[in-house]
Amino acid sequence: MSCSQSGLAPQYNIHSPRINNTVLQTMLKTTTHNTMHNNLKAADPTTFNDIFTQLQQHYGHLPWWPADTEYEMMVGAILTQNTNWKNVEKALANLAGKFTPPQILAMPVDTLAQLIRSSGYYNQKATKHHHLSAIPCFAG
Repeated sequence: MSCSQSGLAPQYNIHSPRINNTVLQTMLKTTTHNTMHNNLKAADPTTFNDIFTQLQQHYGHLPWWPADTEYEMMVGAILTQNTNWKNVEKALANLAGKFTPPQILAMPVDTLAQLIRSSGYYNQKATKHHHLSAIPCFAG
C-alpha cells in the first residue's frame, strides 16, 4: 500500500488554504500557454485544488520526478533542498544499493550524513531521511 492510499499524504480540497491573489497573478503571468492563461483568468480559481485541477486537465499527467516510488521521490525532494541537481546526483550515487527504508534506518545517521554530504545541510537531511524511513508505510 502506498502512503497516499494509507491517508498519510496531504489531501487538498475545498477547505485547503486559499492562494493569495499575488501568487495567482504571478502564476498567470508566467504561463507560456495563452489557453491556460485565459482559462485560469476566466475561472478565477482561488484554491490550490482548483488550480491543480485546471493544470492537470490542460497538461495531463506529467512524470515530473525521476523516481520509481513515492519513497524515492521524497528522498530526492529532501536532497534537493538548497542545492542543485548535480549535487543530488552525487549523493544518490553514494546511496546506490543502500536506498531502501530498512537500509537507511539500519545505517547510523553520521554514516548517512557522509554519504549525502554533497547535497549540503547533510546532517539535517540525514535526520530527515531517518524520520521519513521510519514512517510505517515505508518501514514495512
